[in-house]
Amino acid sequence: MLKHKLLKVLCSVLIILVLVAVGTDSPQWTANVVHTATMVKVFPTEDTAPLVNPGKGWVAYAPFSQITDSAWSVCSVGYNRYNWTDIEPSEGVYNWSIIDNDLQACIDKGKKFGFGVKTGAASNTPNSQVCPEWVFAAGAKYKTISGGTQKIPEWDDPIYISKKNNFLTALANRYNGNPNIEFVEMRTYGNWGENHFEGIPSAKITFSKWKTLHVDPIMEKFTSTLVYVCSQDDSLNHSIFSDQGSTTLNDAANYVVSKGGAMRWDGAISNFSLNPNPLRANSDLKPGNNEWFANYPNSKTMFGLTNIRKWVPLNITVMRPSYFSLSYWGSDCVSFYNENTTLVNEQLNRLGYHFVLTEASFPDDLANGTTGSITIKVLNKGVDKIYKPAYVKLALLDNNNTVLRTTNLTNINPSSWAPGIMLTYSQNYSFPFTAGASKLAIGLFTNTSLSNPDISFGNNNKTSTKWFILSDMPNSTGAVEYYPSADAYVRGGVYANTNYGSSATLDIKNDSNLDYARKAYLKFNFSDFSGNNISAAKLRVYVYSSGTDPIRTIRCYGTNDESWSETDITWNNAPAAGGYITGTSVSTTASVWQEYDVTSYVKNHINDKIVSFVLEGESSSQGANVSYNSKEATQRKPVLILVP
Repeated sequence: MLKHKLLKVLCSVLIILVLVAVGTDSPQWTANVVHTATMVKVFPTEDTAPLVNPGKGWVAYAPFSQITDSAWSVCSVGYNRYNWTDIEPSEGVYNWSIIDNDLQACIDKGKKFGFGVKTGAASNTPNSQVCPEWVFAAGAKYKTISGGTQKIPEWDDPIYISKKNNFLTALANRYNGNPNIEFVEMRTYGNWGENHFEGIPSAKITFSKWKTLHVDPIMEKFTSTLVYVCSQDDSLNHSIFSDQGSTTLNDAANYVVSKGGAMRWDGAISNFSLNPNPLRANSDLKPGNNEWFANYPNSKTMFGLTNIRKWVPLNITVMRPSYFSLSYWGSDCVSFYNENTTLVNEQLNRLGYHFVLTEASFPDDLANGTTGSITIKVLNKGVDKIYKPAYVKLALLDNNNTVLRTTNLTNINPSSWAPGIMLTYSQNYSFPFTAGASKLAIGLFTNTSLSNPDISFGNNNKTSTKWFILSDMPNSTGAVEYYPSADAYVRGGVYANTNYGSSATLDIKNDSNLDYARKAYLKFNFSDFSGNNISAAKLRVYVYSSGTDPIRTIRCYGTNDESWSETDITWNNAPAAGGYITGTSVSTTASVWQEYDVTSYVKNHINDKIVSFVLEGESSSQGANVSYNSKEATQRKPVLILVP
């Protein structure tokens, strides 16, 4: 009897469980089902189109009414500078509309705004001055210029300092922390506020006074907006302080950065811009900001268009700016853009940071109702870090790319993504089960409260709201890797007939002295690759060593002649570079992987299934060298990855 009763009880329990299971359509039941996910690996393709991202880019100079939409399209910031006397014509009476109108013009274009107010410079208008007359009427000491028609304050005069600080207080009360203002400038010392004395009496003060009377006050007032301090190149002998012999320009820059500010260089695009500048000797000098030495027409007259086109990428390489003026005022910007559109577009992505996803793996169930792990590989192809706060999120999307859920990847910090280094990150994540979710996407944010990313990855396959869709990329489960069938570097000058095919490294260096110039050649035969369709192709090489130069750009070309031999190739008989494919920045960091997206080139050679590449240093990377492992290396050989 006891056995029968137990059987009845067990049957009743089973029937109840079955009825509950059948009678419920709650997603929570499905979410508890044990599922072993398969990991999906994808190789995102690079998008080389110019990207406008926050915290970097070209800067358009006022008057903004002269800036065309096409020129605005490559800029992230609009900029103007003003005279103190125009903003505060009488003590305590402010004409803020002058600044507000420019600010609104930038907002209307979807851009940020940057500005500076000159408090003691020479005026470009005869019989007028920058510092208000009421400051001198109050007793501020001064010197005169322009035949006595303009007054320049003594830079440590207590009355000038007091009135100037009162103005900065009012300026900060109105604009500090405004989210539409990208930066303000300290323009209270030297001519045009640029910390030099070209064209005005040289009444310099000590480094100590400069810090306490000029730097500290504006830094203490603008606590929530980036402050730039302007500078000139040392080679012009623009000494800043009366005790310059014991204080260097780099000392000044380091002090500014220690106070939370950054440095702006006013000598770009000039014959002295070829010199390495001490302002960027410290890699933590915040986002650099370059301004042209002269306007575009004068620059063409003084230096020639050929040099301008050479010096723009060179300045970006040497100075590593996040911001760069699009020439000078108003129509100058438009002229430079119209005559150099390709150059402007190519260099935009090099300014500051430029993040490219190269690989990602994640569970095929997207961790929708489960827990999974994501691994990403990312390469910063810009010349510097991002200096704004930056965060990474994952999102579940439906078939219409509507965001259904998001989760933060808190262990991944884009602020640490240094240029020229392939970085790998992994993190566990999960989503509550979400009906209708069919896609996994990743995005970059400057603020976690934003619904959609405001930073774009340099990859194809983004939504209109800047989410990059990982799960729409081809699954690389069938990816095939090929080692080179031949590789070697060649060297010019007296070594032009020497073969280096047995070397364990592939050396690359652009140098005007051909004795030191080197290029690397790689050939891949993938004749056993089945089919004639690929979705992605990556050339991956390992950095064995690199020089001390801060950064250099390596360009990848195809070669039309694929008949060269590893044991015979020399500088003199090497095939010429064909069409440009892509390029990447290399920092001083060794022992990292570098990647070139060669998808389009390999697709064009899918029928003969053999490709040949040449890697060369960019002309702006003169003297900078890098060595990759060759196929003769014992490990970490070059590899061509093909994704069906």
